[in-house]
Amino acid sequence: MGVVTLHEVEGTLRTGDPSPLREITHQTAHSHIALCGLTSKKGDCAHISEEATQDRIDARKVDPLAAMLAPSHWTALWLEERL
Repeated sequence: MGVVTLHEVEGTLRTGDPSPLREITHQTAHSHIALCGLTSKKGDCAHISEEATQDRIDARKVDPLAAMLAPSHWTALWLEERL
């Protein structure tokens, strides 16, 4: 397997079905909120509601979603290649 670039990963994500990209983005956002809550001072982790988060994700086009998800997917491919 050759080296996979971030550009290749993002391009592949852009050609996919938008529904899984939206769900992956939603789960990534949910994970961020949970992690932020663990590392914040009590009451200091202010985020919008889960419904508002979902609405914002649903309103985005595929290209911005692909750009947001590409780095984490690239990391997974890089790691898999080395394991």
